Amino acid sequence: MATRHLGELGKKREPVDMVFDWFGEPIRVGPHAGDLTLIDFLERARQIDTSDHVTSMVVTKKFLHEQIDERDWPRLLELAVANNQQFSDLLQLSRDIVEAVTRFPTGPQSGSSDGRPTTKPKSTDTSSSAVAQAMRALKGRPDLKMAIWEAQKARAAEAATADT
Repeated sequence: MATRHLGELGKKREPVDMVFDWFGEPIRVGPHAGDLTLIDFLERARQIDTSDHVTSMVVTKKFLHEQIDERDWPRLLELAVANNQQFSDLLQLSRDIVEAVTRFPTGPQSGSSDGRPTTKPKSTDTSSSAVAQAMRALKGRPDLKMAIWEAQKARAAEAATADT
């Protein structure tokens, strides 16, 4: 039986070219920032005991580092210290970067609505999906479950938008 070639399936994307202001100074976003680094972060975070706050902070700092251009990382940290930033501030910065790069919100939706949706979401069998498996593996980590759930919703919305 001959192997069937599917052709070129990948879609080349340019490196991220974004900048943001951090206490009055421009900071470049890393060229590979985005949701794949978020997935790596979630995989690493899943393996951390919920009571191990030190390791959680170190893993989160590594995730933020992956979102920032290497040339600007030392200055970002200097500015964070000079402006009394806390762990939660850096975590929010990470969320903001992922949201900007991937163009989908990483936080819970607001209570307001633009009205009734025009189409109903397709039903899916989530019992065997990778997301469902990840959610089960993150038992006791509602923070990480929320991040996965939001990413899944955003991907569905993006796919629906692309279809129209």
